[in-house]
Amino acid sequence: MRTRSSWSRLASAGLGILGGLLAAVAPASAQGTWDQAYGNLANTGFVNATTHIPISPRWIFQLDGSVSAGGPSVSGKDGTIWVGTANGTLWGFLSNGSVRCSLNFKESTITSTPAFFPNGDVAILVSQAVAGTASKQTSIARLTPACTIVWKVQLPQGRTYPSTATGSVKIWTRNGVPFLFVHGRQTINIDLTTADPESFHELLVYDQNGQIFARRQSGNWCIKVGGGVTPRHFNPTAYGDIWNFLTSFWPPIDVASPLYESFGWPDSTPAIMDSTIRGYSTPSAPLVAVTDHNCAVSLDVFQFDPAATPDRRLLKTWGTQVESDGTLLSSPAVTPEGLVVFGTSGHRVRVYDLPSRSLRWSYDTTYPVMHPPALAADAWIVPSDRLVHLLKPTTGGLLGTARPQPFPILGSLAGLAASGNEVVVPNFDELGIWSHDLVNLTHARTNDVFRTSTPALTAEGRLYVVGQTIEKSWLMAFGPP
Repeated sequence: MRTRSSWSRLASAGLGILGGLLAAVAPASAQGTWDQAYGNLANTGFVNATTHIPISPRWIFQLDGSVSAGGPSVSGKDGTIWVGTANGTLWGFLSNGSVRCSLNFKESTITSTPAFFPNGDVAILVSQAVAGTASKQTSIARLTPACTIVWKVQLPQGRTYPSTATGSVKIWTRNGVPFLFVHGRQTINIDLTTADPESFHELLVYDQNGQIFARRQSGNWCIKVGGGVTPRHFNPTAYGDIWNFLTSFWPPIDVASPLYESFGWPDSTPAIMDSTIRGYSTPSAPLVAVTDHNCAVSLDVFQFDPAATPDRRLLKTWGTQVESDGTLLSSPAVTPEGLVVFGTSGHRVRVYDLPSRSLRWSYDTTYPVMHPPALAADAWIVPSDRLVHLLKPTTGGLLGTARPQPFPILGSLAGLAASGNEVVVPNFDELGIWSHDLVNLTHARTNDVFRTSTPALTAEGRLYVVGQTIEKSWLMAFGPP
């Protein structure tokens, strides 16, 4: 374990002051509680606070299975920590580490980060094998804080094949009324005389009762299925996506190959922004961005207006093809000014400016980028397979840091969590907690592996992260009680 020297402590104190100043100009989407996938509605992975995360965990709890591209989240209603496992168990924990409740969805997997209704109820995505096939059918479920099911409904099915989602559900609330957003992958067979069905992705909006309130296709019709190792001709017995990882032993890793070829690539989680962006969003009619690599590799931007007539509640306002066929895209993040940011399997971070409908800048990351950057005010922090990059938000160039960057890591499939002065970097070798200029570099845990789960960070400096091996996984809590 690396310890903090006296000069590092002084630097850390200075960064704490800087972090407080930066918080005043941080993105409006940042919230105090990590209550949805990637921290907030906009997927920025950022908490508007100054933190001082300790190097030792406060408590550890062994879970019943692995945790995939999702991760823990924290209810803003009562502070309960929630996480779902690949064995289909939803766990709720009190802040002292005791179990509040748990519920197992038999013969199912949970890959999504929990999201919360205004009253504290929990929303998750649950997937179950379809009998006689290698496919999964995903459902969206609402549960009370006591782990009782309020409702559970399947995502829309095609004529022959199911609908799946390996991203997460997001909840946006207007005047106390919640709406749930899911990016689903559906397969149908238009011509039953042919052997090959057609696939399409769509953005689904549910009301608080589990009824579809609006829906719109994203991407293009295709006879290939994305969301996996590489888009390819549809084969119902060979879904090459994240389910393979969740339902089998962790495969050996070829260090020369992209990590997603062994572990899969999750579907897009929508990013929502309700600032005023001309032509795209207002506080009462938010922007919803999704990335898609179904057939065309594209960014799609929608506007959701719950007060509109049913056919106009969800309208596509802009879309663009961003890379060549076969490229996979991370979930997007959105800033209040209308910048959309995401990573690609083609080693790029791409930033699009919605007011001008153009590419603002692009950065070469050397390795694939599976998750969106953490968008702090002073630094956009990008996780790739083997490197972490600290970029200037305005231009995309590298920040000047006290240590050389891009900073190497053994390997990572997890997203990041950032505060105004620190960033949490889980990887295959350790859990890193860094300052934004790499002056202070602490290895919080050197004997644990943090492979796939995205961490949760709160404004109080509480950090929740999942460590895991082939045999087991455990939820770890850092910070004040």
